[in-house]
Amino acid sequence: MQKVNEQVFQKADALLGGNTLCNEAKAVLLLKMCHAALLFCPEKANQYWEPLRKLQYSIPADYTTEFNEIKTVKEDSETTKEPGGFIAEIQELLKKSNEKLLTNHTFLFF
Repeated sequence: MQKVNEQVFQKADALLGGNTLCNEAKAVLLLKMCHAALLFCPEKANQYWEPLRKLQYSIPADYTTEFNEIKTVKEDSETTKEPGGFIAEIQELLKKSNEKLLTNHTFLFF
């Protein structure tokens, strides 16, 4: 994650951790941070999504479309099943070969 992104997430976390924001403002900030996390740092998305779900009824009407879009993305990702068996083995082999290729810095172009 880029340093600028880290600073944005840290400042938002500090605001969200305090008691200075009303529920509506907190819901909008959580919404925006969840959206940013999905784009720039997907592993942090749940950190914002779970509290946002609890405050979903505090979201101003202007933001309901954005909330519903994120909700759809999150629900789709939660219901997507991880592949198993043969497919998982192939994915693991591809991942290892890509890592090996990147660490060797040897690229072949045909």
